[in-house]
Amino acid sequence: MKVNDVIDVCLNGGNPDRGNWRLTGLVLHRFKIQDIDSGVGVAELLKTEPTVGRCMSYHFVVRTDGTIDQCLPLNKIGWHAMKHSRYTLGIAVIGDFREHEPTEEQVKSLVWLVKQFGAVFGRFDVAGHTNLKNATSDPTKICPGPLLDARKLISQVKLEHKLSGIVRLEEAGVVLKRELL
Repeated sequence: MKVNDVIDVCLNGGNPDRGNWRLTGLVLHRFKIQDIDSGVGVAELLKTEPTVGRCMSYHFVVRTDGTIDQCLPLNKIGWHAMKHSRYTLGIAVIGDFREHEPTEEQVKSLVWLVKQFGAVFGRFDVAGHTNLKNATSDPTKICPGPLLDARKLISQVKLEHKLSGIVRLEEAGVVLKRELL
């Protein structure tokens, strides 16, 4: 999996440094406006949006084809979930998951991102935007939507992790009894 670095195009100087805040998780968002399907497109639109300070809100954007764009460096705050923004990374997934499921490619990319951050940071939480308390000022907002469920994504990551461990053990010559797994 490859991540496109579009930071230079997306970063406009308005995002503060994270400082001493330790990263603890990922927050999933839906993003469906016009025909935008890239981190650069999201950044261009947000540069005109005064409610987010005209700066990029998301560290990563996952396109419909599964391509991952990195839009902010990890040491910068993207204002995506109010007070939670200081210690989380914002992941915008292109689509409206109140109406349809993410593409298979998007799910693969999200699983990959969660696995990589889990490997680097150890325990790393994953939540939907409106699953976090006080993460939005709009009490009616549903984000990312019921068809992109963070708990289901975490279960898939755990299953893939277990399966890859089984394969590594078997490749090393360990005889496993499947009924014990």
